[in-house]
Amino acid sequence: MILTRLKYFHKVNRKFIYIIILTLNILGLFYLFRNSSFTSSLSYHNSSSSGIYPSNIYNSNNLNLNYFDAKSASNFLHVVIEDISTIKCYSESACKVPKGYQRILPPINYYEKSSSNTLKSATMSNEYLIIKYNPSKEVSKLLIDLSFEPFSSDDTEDDEIEVKELPLNNNKYTLFAKFHIGKKISSDTVIIHTLDLLFGTDELHDERPYFQSIHPPNLDNKNHDDIEKRTESSEKDQKEEIAVDKENYIQSSQFIYTQDSKFKIMQLSDLHFGQNSGRLKCLDCEPPILSSDQKTLEFIDHSIEQENPQIVVITGDLLDLSRSLDYKSIILKSLQPILKRGIKFIYTFGDEFEGIKDGEAVTRSKTSIVEFLRSIPGCFNIINHENIHGLTNYNIKIVKDEKEVGYITTLDSEDQVLKDNQINYLYRVNQKSAVNNHIFKLLFFHYPIPQFRPLGQFKIIGEYNEKHPLNSKTSQKFHNDIVNCGYHVISVGHEHENDACIQSDFSKDQSIWLCYNAVTGDSGVTSLNNDYDRKLRIFELDFDLLRLLSWKRDEKGKNAFDHQLIHQF
Repeated sequence: MILTRLKYFHKVNRKFIYIIILTLNILGLFYLFRNSSFTSSLSYHNSSSSGIYPSNIYNSNNLNLNYFDAKSASNFLHVVIEDISTIKCYSESACKVPKGYQRILPPINYYEKSSSNTLKSATMSNEYLIIKYNPSKEVSKLLIDLSFEPFSSDDTEDDEIEVKELPLNNNKYTLFAKFHIGKKISSDTVIIHTLDLLFGTDELHDERPYFQSIHPPNLDNKNHDDIEKRTESSEKDQKEEIAVDKENYIQSSQFIYTQDSKFKIMQLSDLHFGQNSGRLKCLDCEPPILSSDQKTLEFIDHSIEQENPQIVVITGDLLDLSRSLDYKSIILKSLQPILKRGIKFIYTFGDEFEGIKDGEAVTRSKTSIVEFLRSIPGCFNIINHENIHGLTNYNIKIVKDEKEVGYITTLDSEDQVLKDNQINYLYRVNQKSAVNNHIFKLLFFHYPIPQFRPLGQFKIIGEYNEKHPLNSKTSQKFHNDIVNCGYHVISVGHEHENDACIQSDFSKDQSIWLCYNAVTGDSGVTSLNNDYDRKLRIFELDFDLLRLLSWKRDEKGKNAFDHQLIHQF
């Protein structure tokens, strides 16, 4: 019954139902990451696009709420939150959730338990938020607002308003829930639809469309005053929701349309974001040197502002497992500069789960990440049901004037290898395009193939610092297969201190550029030069001049440099 209803409403408004499914079901990774400190936050979905999270990683919890207007609720969602409360559980078997309620996972005090010693953690209870969903037509009580500050008397004097106080995290602070009482409700009243529990520092903002965040009182007396709410007219909200849903449909078909004479692709790689603000780079230094995830976000934000790319390709190592506890929060943190501008993006895995021997657990975790990514507007990641090595093998076709003018292909170099079925996939997606057709073809993955260690003399543009033996298990012949499929460039990550493009000769008439992105994230390790300048790479397709260019941008100088011609038709 429930599955049927979800499936039916999924057809009506896919984005909202994705949120429900993800909130309730995709939780496996919460308990995989247990080795970092962070704070919790809750996210709510509405017609706003920004949020705020705490600056104190050790003491705060944040609330991310899910808002939408009342008319959209009755037309599309049909399910609302009738009540919110809390429960404490000393064990999973003894955790009795009241009938009709659902727990929001993980527990509010997840950070405290994960950072405590084993004995203390074992005696601590889990504190959960619980919510009661019901069809909107059957309820006379609707959750319409949440705050960590008391509501003003002007907001609560109405007979149709009821306020409930919820002490949280062992009474460290109080959550105030505002309800509308009665069957009649104004069409411009906002209603909270779903809740997400997120964890992070003050650089984490939820930039997803229609999401808004609230933060708890700062226990270190630091100021926070940038909570934002938006209550647009219900008619406008409906149009925006429909537009987002239509955009998600277009993305699932793996096409991107343009009318511009030029098309820019920005590559990011090895971001290494974590739950906290950064990793310890130098313990012996005085004072100790810490990396900064915020510095990375500012670098990406400035580069996007300067380049205005149509799509961002992220080639692996987005999160740092040693600093990770909640994958959803880290993903939202890393995507902030992209989401706030509405830029399309796609992600392929790198070595995030290297060293974890339980292959089935890794696959489940990666599947959860892809499921979450595909729920985000602008993302091209989908669950690929083809029997191909890795989960993130995609081909996005750029279409201009009803003609295919470019391919952006990603391969998943899981376990640092490409396999035969992935090369077969390349041949399939390229079989309808002859090599001599004017279609720009770019191939992205994380781990370099053997030809990134050329012998003898070769053309090179950029820095080539890491020259140790490349432990690539990928077949040497795959390079020739890639060229036979018509690709003009391969661009990878993994080697943090290489940013060069190397020309690999295939024949007298054909060559292909093998490019590195270098490390983009400040928290990525650079063993040769601890002060290595972070970089990202740009590709520009010029449809008028029929040429493909590339260049890099650096974090310190904020410059574009090493412009080069990749291919000229």
